[in-house]
Amino acid sequence: MVLGSLAVVIFLLNRIIIQSGDSGTYTSATGNTTFDETTIDRIKQLKTSKEQSAPLDLSKGRTNPFVE
Repeated sequence: MVLGSLAVVIFLLNRIIIQSGDSGTYTSATGNTTFDETTIDRIKQLKTSKEQSAPLDLSKGRTNPFVE
């Protein structure tokens, strides 16, 4: 009985695996997606870690946020 139920479980698992690999019946619910052009332009303006950026201005010093 244990061997028979083990065989049934293996058969069902194999069938689930085979059905999950079949992507012929899948249709996307989102359709065509377009990206915002302004966001793409902002991403293109980002610098890589190898590019030099403007030096930070540390002459102002730190301010204490707890001072009234």
